[in-house]
Amino acid sequence: MTIREIPARNPDHVVLVGWDVGLASYFGKVVAKPLEPADEDDDGVLLWVGTNPREINYVDQLRPLLADYADVGDETLNVLNHERANAPTAYDLHRDALRVNA
Repeated sequence: MTIREIPARNPDHVVLVGWDVGLASYFGKVVAKPLEPADEDDDGVLLWVGTNPREINYVDQLRPLLADYADVGDETLNVLNHERANAPTAYDLHRDALRVNA
């Protein structure tokens, strides 16, 4: 999994984007500061997309989903696309886990 923080429109938010190898999906997450919840029922998450398998297949799909919270610029999209292209596959992770447990 890769995770990058990008500038939020609101200084009271944290915006994270990345590629989740296990889900084979890009994701975006917006969290209200402070990152520590005020109580057990409040995790501070305002938006979380890309939490299902293959939900967001193309990096440019993040832009409209996060538009209210951040400007997902071309440079960020290019970096995420590069990270996906160079990330291990779920098969690679499974194979490596089997080697460690053998």
